[in-house]
Parts: sequence; structure tokens; C-alpha cells
Amino acid sequence: MNFQSINIYTGIWTNWSRGPVYGATITLTQGNGNILTAILAVYVTMVGHGFWRILRFALHQCRAMHAKDLNDGLHIQTQAILRNTGTATDAIWELGRLGFYWKNRNPSPMLRGFAVAAPAILIVAGFGVATIFSTQVTKSVPSTVLIQGEKCGYWYMKLVDNDEYITNLQNYTTVAANYARACYGNGTFGEGGQCKVLPSQEILFKREDRKSCPFQNLCNSFAPSVLFDTDEQDTSRILGINAPDKDRVLVRRRTECAVLNITQYCNKTIKPDKGFGFNETYQECKLGEVYYLGNTTNYTYQWNTHAKATSQRYDLE
Repeated sequence: MNFQSINIYTGIWTNWSRGPVYGATITLTQGNGNILTAILAVYVTMVGHGFWRILRFALHQCRAMHAKDLNDGLHIQTQAILRNTGTATDAIWELGRLGFYWKNRNPSPMLRGFAVAAPAILIVAGFGVATIFSTQVTKSVPSTVLIQGEKCGYWYMKLVDNDEYITNLQNYTTVAANYARACYGNGTFGEGGQCKVLPSQEILFKREDRKSCPFQNLCNSFAPSVLFDTDEQDTSRILGINAPDKDRVLVRRRTECAVLNITQYCNKTIKPDKGFGFNETYQECKLGEVYYLGNTTNYTYQWNTHAKATSQRYDLE
């Protein structure tokens, strides 16, 4: 798949598979994401500085109100440091220097200095970790983005001639075969980037071998019918439809297959030349009308017997 052709929504949205809180997501381009990371780091640092200014004012006032000896030089200098240092880092440095200066002049100066420096150390450590983790804001669930579908409906190729049609069909078949080989080969799921395109690589189902014939007397007796049942599947998980729980749709597919003897209902039909230089022979099986793209066919299934000669990989209608 060509990711450059996908219209990825950029902005604020909710990843409902993770809930309204943890699913709150903002998708940015790589350049804007780097800018947001830098802004968050600066913002957390500024909050840390502001928090220290409030805390040092509270410490200063509390120590002033409960001082036992107003003439204690260590107490006075500690108060001066709390009043004048602008950052917690500066306060830790100055209080450490103060403890060494008073170590032979005052009992336990290092312990008294550490009691004041402890809140500053916690602030530096706490907001340092917060700055590091703020970068995680710009990281989401791997490869989870919101596709903005501007064009919905059936897709038609506007081709000039039949050769172009066959070439495109062969290319699409080759791409599909390569995807299947890379992502589902050897009975395991691939881990490459191209294998992460779909929201789910597998839709689980149950198989049941049945003896009854769902098509009255058309079944061959040597081959019993087989029932495949997916049970109810969440469209968000298997299809990637982003919607809250109340708006989600559960889908279920039950398919019963049997080998039928429908020779009596099939016949060959020759269609006139459409400009290719030959008539085309189709094998048509008529088991009921089929409504397809606004038209009703008088056959259930048909295939072009000339497809093999044109190297067309398959033909379904």
C-alpha cells in the first residue's frame, strides 16, 4: 500500500479502542511533533521553577516564625539563601557550601543544611523525571492514526483499452500475491511494516462439518457441507472503525459450503466481438438472479473461458 496516498487526519481526536481518557490523541506531523516536545520540556522546567519559588517562600516564613535563636549565623545565612536563590539547583549548591563553611563553627551544620535542601533535591529529581516523561506525550500506540476518508463508494478504473485493463489487473494480482506471501506465508503472520496495514491480520471463525444438505437434492453425497461461523465481531477491532461503544456495530458471517452438481443449470453463451477481434465464450450457471451495481443478471455466476489465453489471473462477477 502506498502510504503517501492515504489522507491521515492531523489534530485532536479520540482513539475509542483505548477509552475516552487514555484514548485522547493528537496527531501531528514530524516537524510539529518535535516542536511540541521542546515546548513541553520548557513548560515543565518553568513549572518546576515556579513551584520552588512558592516552596522556598513557605520554608522561609515557617523558619522565621519558629526560630529559637535569631542570632544564629547559620540560621540567618540559610534564610538569606532561601530568599535569594532563584532555582532549586542553586539552593542545593549554596546550602552545601554553607554546610562546609560552618562545619567547625556550629554543631551539625551539614544535617541542618540537608533538612532545608531535601525539598529542593526532591523538586529537582521530580521535575527532571517529569521532563523526561513529557516526551512520551508525543508517542502514541505504534502505527495508530486516524484515516480521513474523503472519497467513499465504488472505485472504477478509467482505462483507454483492454490491454491497459489486463495490465492493471495483473499488477493488482501480483501485489496481492506478494502481500499474502510476505504476511501469511508458512502458516505465520509477518511482522514487516506492510503487514501492519490492516487493523487485524486474522478474523477467527469456527468450522463445523455437517451431514445435511442446505441446497435440497443438489449436494453430492460423497462431500458433506461445511459451515464457517465467525460469531459476533467488533467492527473496531477487525475493521478499524473508530467509534464509541454505544455506536459500534457487531458483524457476524455464517457461510455454508457444499459440493453441488449443477451441470443441468449451466450452459455456454457466446457473446459477440467487442472490438478484440474474436467472440468470447462464457460459462453461465443459472441458479437465480443477482443484483449487481444497479443491474439484474439472469445468471448467478459466469466466467470467461478465454481468460486463460489472455493471461488474466481470475474473473469474478
